Amino acid sequence: MIYKKLGMLCTFQLMQIGMGVVTGVGHLEQCLSRRADDLDCEKKFVVTMAVQNGAEATESLKTQIFKPDVYVDDEDPDKMYELQDTLVLTAQKSKVSYTYPILYEREVNSKPREVLLQNNDHGPFNVLLNRCRDGWEDGSASCGFAYDPPNSRESDARVFDSQGFCCECGLDDYLGTDTDHSRAGLECSFFNIFGASADHSAHCLRWGNLWYSMFSIGTPQMSYQVDVNITRCSQENCSIEIVSVGPGSPSAISSDGLVQIRDIGTFQGWTETMELSNKYLFWPDTCKESDDSCIKRTADCEECPEVGRWMIVDRHLVTLDGSECDKIGVSYQAFRNQQNRCIRTVGSCLNNQLEDLYESDLEAEKAGKKGEYFVRNYGEFSHSDMRGESPSIRFVSSRYQNSELLLNFAAEKLFNVVQLSSGAILNVTIANFDGFSAEGMLITRLQNVGNVTSEFGVQVTCASPISPVKGKAVYLSSQEITTVHFPLYAESLDSESSECSVVLKDAIGQTLSTSSAQFNVTAVEKDYGAQGGAVDGPDAGSEVGDGNSAMSDPSFCGCSHFFSIFCFLLNGCWKNILYAIFGIIAIILGVLILRKFMMRWLWKLWKTEKPRDNDVQRCRPGYVEDPYHGHSAPYEK
Repeated sequence: MIYKKLGMLCTFQLMQIGMGVVTGVGHLEQCLSRRADDLDCEKKFVVTMAVQNGAEATESLKTQIFKPDVYVDDEDPDKMYELQDTLVLTAQKSKVSYTYPILYEREVNSKPREVLLQNNDHGPFNVLLNRCRDGWEDGSASCGFAYDPPNSRESDARVFDSQGFCCECGLDDYLGTDTDHSRAGLECSFFNIFGASADHSAHCLRWGNLWYSMFSIGTPQMSYQVDVNITRCSQENCSIEIVSVGPGSPSAISSDGLVQIRDIGTFQGWTETMELSNKYLFWPDTCKESDDSCIKRTADCEECPEVGRWMIVDRHLVTLDGSECDKIGVSYQAFRNQQNRCIRTVGSCLNNQLEDLYESDLEAEKAGKKGEYFVRNYGEFSHSDMRGESPSIRFVSSRYQNSELLLNFAAEKLFNVVQLSSGAILNVTIANFDGFSAEGMLITRLQNVGNVTSEFGVQVTCASPISPVKGKAVYLSSQEITTVHFPLYAESLDSESSECSVVLKDAIGQTLSTSSAQFNVTAVEKDYGAQGGAVDGPDAGSEVGDGNSAMSDPSFCGCSHFFSIFCFLLNGCWKNILYAIFGIIAIILGVLILRKFMMRWLWKLWKTEKPRDNDVQRCRPGYVEDPYHGHSAPYEK
């Protein structure tokens, strides 16, 4: 294909926000070469135009084609040709969507929970008569075992660490000198040793009813479609043809070969493409038991509200092997082997689960704020391709992003027609929100009050401390009303009042309507997390530790038994060692004293019950009592 240049006229139409913006016009002769010595040339217009994301057919190119060698008036010295056809080209573009391939990883429980036991069929747990049992080899573990496969009860099918753990009263507890928290709130008393009430507790990990399917998310692929409507009108009738181009089919030609269209590419948007490869998608998939609220959560129709509440979560909040506490995917290993487990609160190690994130975003949603995890917070979401051969999810983008089209067509004259319409801002609302948060949202309702479909530009300008807000393009048919959302971000920690103004402009940048709204940015409520709280004890001492060593932490004595001398030595629990030694000595002394009293009692009992020889002799005839020696003697005649 050879172009023989006859002349070039470049025009630029500057618009605030627009679709179908003509970026260049050239008038040249196009020659098609099928052989080296064969040129088929025709004078054509070459037009480049930028088509905005989601643009409607609000701007068009109008051309006129004349009949060759047919004059309007043969006597006219200017030799004007008779009009043959009028060609009108309009372009509209679908919203840009990003398709993310997904890969199944595993099932994850929504809310693992802790079950607390203080008794069994034999009564309360106690140290002497009915101990809590959590040994791996113990077939009667108090929590039982999980088995994989579930229908097996063989010992080699047990899930390791699924037997939970036991907590018991220590010597400090019995002596009343231990001030640590008891996980199960045990009342430790020497009377409980004999079964008056529980001095042991079993702590078991159990699963909630709802299970999510977890997927890793791949690199996105952009897709869109530009439809060019070709309307050709002669003096008798009109015909309409739609030719489409896009990333999958970047070039096309009209059926009569007169219009050639090529998608050159897409300009970079004002905002970056959303990157999700560092996150997981969680899809509520299965209810183990029939429960209405659970079944409602698993509904996956396109119109179902729960689809928008599927979650996208950062990978660092997930444990794949279940070995980390307070992460999604936590399992038996982390629960059983958590540090200081018997002096922590019930439910420790089971925080930050999917159900917790769901409730957090649901609360924000009810308050009219933007959450962090629901997929609807990431944009317009579609899951229609999840069950196909190549599972994927799709987000539709409303960001400002143009595609460049190259149009070739034969014509004598070219007009650029822009549809203009009047518009109005119906209202603007902004709810108060916290500084340095993603909760701010400006909501405005707009209406096209004119008679034709047109494009409008919406600009938002806010006073300090609000960050600059990106404008948006809106396409409305006649009398149509729409709602547009603008996220707001306040760069302030303190309480401040602010105001935002909204300006509505037409397709060529003329102001049509303005409105404003006032609101308050509330002070940030500082969260110190695990480092929060005020200390009422001394700030100085003879030794300062960094907490990295168990020896530097005298409270780190969560050994499994109050006679665990080796554990106490390992952790430097000297007070516990002394208590254990005193306890052992006390037990030994108690046993010795008990033995002495028992032997004396048995001796007396034996002497009392055994018949004496004198008593037997006294009963025999011929024997008399010796008054001088106190014993019986035979009577001699």
